[in-house]
Amino acid sequence: MIVTADEARASIRVALALAIALVGSATLSACAPTAPPQGAPTANLVVPPVGSKWVIAQRDSGSYGSSSQQITSTRLEDQVWQGRKVRAYSDGSTTRFVDIDAGVTVAVVRESTPIETFEPGVGWQWPLWTGKSWLGTFRYTDHVRGRTFNAVQVWYKVAAYDDVTVPAGKFKVFRVDSDADQGALASSSWWSPEIGLTVKSRGERSARHYLGPGTRETELVSHDLKR
Repeated sequence: MIVTADEARASIRVALALAIALVGSATLSACAPTAPPQGAPTANLVVPPVGSKWVIAQRDSGSYGSSSQQITSTRLEDQVWQGRKVRAYSDGSTTRFVDIDAGVTVAVVRESTPIETFEPGVGWQWPLWTGKSWLGTFRYTDHVRGRTFNAVQVWYKVAAYDDVTVPAGKFKVFRVDSDADQGALASSSWWSPEIGLTVKSRGERSARHYLGPGTRETELVSHDLKR
């Protein structure tokens, strides 16, 4: 699922149905280079305003299921989750919470019931520039299956700054690649700093993943961002 800049928002052990369009910053260990090359394009976090909506086309196979569907996501009013102020994003079935201060995804819930939680959180490190890389570590709990994984490690790299065309149009994007737990989940996200959304993504679980191999691909179909 596509997610926004918070996080957008999802390059992790289990791909979040809402998160692909939303990305965020994590508590991470930075790797070289520690500063952008002179004159290189950079991007800071961009957050779609409350009330914004966007539609993605999502195609799943393998352990993700077998389906092709369109999903509408909405930026909700800010909320409080376990004492933390969070931004909230709903896909009509689940809601994703992103810590406002840290900019990291902390939970996915259905009504008030946790589906997935991330401690202290998972997300991107800002600003972005081509060549930047870093390591993220977090504790992941799959509440549906009763599984917890401590010290999940994800390597991130900003691989390119380029143009990409999707059904919603043509965008300048940063491509962020990630590798979770040495190949358990490899993913790429094409994120637009213009609109603060991931306009395209691909996540591939290998046989190392606890849910087995599978692929999820998304593209942005349309967006209505409030100003």
